[in-house]
This record gives sequence, C-alpha cells and structure tokens, in this order.
Amino acid sequence: MRVSQVTFSAGETTPELHARSDMTFSDRGLSYALNGIILKTGGFAKRWGLRYIADCADHARASRLIPYDFGIEQTYILELAHEAIRFVTMGGQLVDGGSPVEVASPYQESERFDIGYASTRDVTKLVHLNHAPRDLNRLGATNWSLTLSSFSVSQTAPGTLTLSTTTDADSDSVALPATYVVTAVNDESGEESLASAEATQAGSGTTDAVLVEWDHVAGANFYNVYKESSGVFGYVGRASGESGTVSFVDNGFDPDETQTPPTTRNPFDSASNYPEAVTFHQQRIVYGSTLNDPTLIETSRTALFSNFTRSEPSQATDAISVSVLGRRVQRVRHMISLRDLLILTTNGQWALRGTDGNVLTPSQTEIESQSERGTSAVVPIISGQAAIYVMRDGRTVRDIGYAFSDDAYIGKDLTAASEHLLDGRTIVDMAYQETRDQVVWFVLSDGTGLCLTYFPEHEVIAWTRLETNGQLESVAA
Repeated sequence: MRVSQVTFSAGETTPELHARSDMTFSDRGLSYALNGIILKTGGFAKRWGLRYIADCADHARASRLIPYDFGIEQTYILELAHEAIRFVTMGGQLVDGGSPVEVASPYQESERFDIGYASTRDVTKLVHLNHAPRDLNRLGATNWSLTLSSFSVSQTAPGTLTLSTTTDADSDSVALPATYVVTAVNDESGEESLASAEATQAGSGTTDAVLVEWDHVAGANFYNVYKESSGVFGYVGRASGESGTVSFVDNGFDPDETQTPPTTRNPFDSASNYPEAVTFHQQRIVYGSTLNDPTLIETSRTALFSNFTRSEPSQATDAISVSVLGRRVQRVRHMISLRDLLILTTNGQWALRGTDGNVLTPSQTEIESQSERGTSAVVPIISGQAAIYVMRDGRTVRDIGYAFSDDAYIGKDLTAASEHLLDGRTIVDMAYQETRDQVVWFVLSDGTGLCLTYFPEHEVIAWTRLETNGQLESVAA
C-alpha cells in the first residue's frame, strides 16, 4: 500500500506523537524539519538566506534588535547596543558622512532584553526599571536624538492676575473677598495648563462685579476662570484672547465645583518609580510596573502623552491610575492594545476596560482576570487580533485573543505538539514577519532558532528548526 502525505501543516512534531494515528498530527507532521518554513498553504520550502548588512556597534558585546515603523516606505531596525543605538533601513546601515549614525544611550548590554518600547509618529518610547523613561526622536533622515521623556504640562499657565472691582448694573453682587485662578487652553491640542497663582480681591461685603485681567499666553486661544468657594476652585467662565491683555468679568457667578483646574503630577519622578512596560491605548500612553509598585498601571490624559494631571472631582479625560491585584503579586511585564488593554503579568493575563464596555475613564475602569499563566520578559507579538507570548518558563508559547462566544480572552499552547524543540533551551527573543507566510522567528538561549508558521484560520501551527554557522543573538522584522 502506498501512502502519500499531502500537507506538512503541523510542522516538526514531538516523537511521542508519531504513533498517535488517532490524531491529525500523524498525517500532517514531520519527524525533522531544518532550515525551512512551512507555507501557510501547508507546503514546505527552504528558508530564505542571510545577507551581511553591517558590523554591530561592539563586537565584544551583544546587541538587541527592535523594529520601528514610521510608514510603508520608512521602516527601521534599531540596534540596541551597549550604551549606543544604531539604525538599519532600506537594506543597509544608516550612515552620515560615511560613518554609522549612532546615538549614545544609558542602556547596558545586560539590560537590553528588559527594555520596553512603543512608537508613535517620530518618537519611540523606551523604558527600563533602572532608567528614567526616554524618547528616541527621529528629527530627520540621519538626525536622531535620545532625550528624557517629559511628564509635565506643555501649555504655559497665565502669569500674574490683576483684580479690580467694577460697577455693573446688570450683575448680581460678588461676595468679598473673592479669590481666582486662571488656566490657559492650547489652541491645537486642547491641553489645559496648570492654574495661575491665586489672586484675591480684598474687602468685605459685596461688590457689583470683579474684573480679572492677565497677559495673553503663547499657544492659548481661550482661558478658563475658576473662583474659590469653601477651599475649592470651581469653574465660573471662559475668556478668549490671542494678544495683549485678556479679561473676564465675574458678575456674581456661582462656581461649578464639579469642574476644577488640573493639578500637577509626575508618577515617574524618582529611581524607584521608573516603569518597565509601555504601550498606547485609546489615545493614551500607558506605563506599567515600577520597583515601588510592580502592579501599577498609569495612563496619561487623553491624547496628551506627557500630561498625567488630574482634577478633583475627576474628569473623563484625566490620567488614570489602577493596580492589578490577584492571589499572587501581578508584576506587569507587557501591555497590548487589543479589544481591551490586555495586561500580561508574571502570574497571569488580565483585561482592563471601561465599565460595561465603555471607554476607559478614571471613574469607569474594571480589571478582569483571563487566566493564571505567567508571562516571561520576551516581548509578545500581535497577529491580527491575537497576541503570541512566551510563558514564564521561557519555553512554552501560547496565543491569546478575544472570543465572543466566551466573552473572554482565550488561547492555546502553540508548542504542545513540538515540545521537544525546546528541551534544555529557552526563548530569548522573537519577531513577527507578517508578509508572505505569517512567520514568527525565535532566538533560543543556545544561539539557534526556531520558525513558527502561524495561520490559525487554516489550522496551520507549524514549527521548524533554524541553524546557521554562527550564533543568533536577536531578531527583528
């Protein structure tokens, strides 16, 4: 009897499955697969070759590679070397005047795989527990800089307020003394500044009205005026002005104490408060885990990535601060923006969402456990609406994605049929190649690699081995 095998969609499978005729692995798997990839159609092809691009920054030390995608035609690989960052693009190393473009950095060789990153526009955010957060700025084709991240309000507050009483026959009386502050609102971003210094109109009894004046602040097109009542500054009105002196007349308005000026706040202001994870979600930047509080999640104000201010009582756009709490300490390792903010910790996976499915706000947050499977430091990758991550043991790979039928994030063990490929080894890095055959490349602790074709729509979860004449240190696509 002649038996033919028409697909290799299970890849190299563990020897324990070879006799399992009751499982589909027996007629879809391979006993050994080296330096090839399983196509998403089920075929087998030799892997692509390697091409020399450039020397690394320091031959005596290892580097890490991470991707930076500015657009379809502007993609980069960043080499995170010992105390330096270099760049690869368009199939070659980025050079200026014949020398590699290089940016000095504080990151040591031993820290390279613990650096978290997230990119937006021309900026890549870099975080590490031992260093203050930094921005890698793309200023031009060959002009890059690494600067400390800002956690301050960029819009300048108004200066000194000038107060005076005025007569207004149509006004209600203003009780004296009356104390005011003013904030400036940026014309483009809508960011509200911190409050000006307080100014008080002295006196007793009442007056018809109080005139509040101040100088125009660059970047602002209108101003919010707040008046003190029982120790709280409540909103009383708005003034506009784009030059010279700006003014507002308080005709006896009652302060709205549900709308108050923002207060300054920097949650990452000391060495023990530097975050180790970063991402973007619902128009906010999100940081996670510090030495002081490994369970912490901090978000910026909406669309203001340097602004972590709050108001009292809170507003919907205020910065958000929550903790991931469970039976064990839930140190935040990674955060992924999917349907919700998926939080991967050392002891589980959690979903952070707005109450009843609404958008996240300070008053509408809920964190729900999805599983109790710990996560390693290896940065997960996203394929469609699923994330692929390495478990805490360093050798089990799983996916996780939202399932409408379960109303939860579920997944499967992608290494279950090929566990032998990781015997005595762990995963140190991985990268997702979306084009062509949806391949995930892995670097192992012994310098070899693995290739996973991940095409769950056609039930193709297939592993092959990757070996070269050298040692693999890192991978990016």
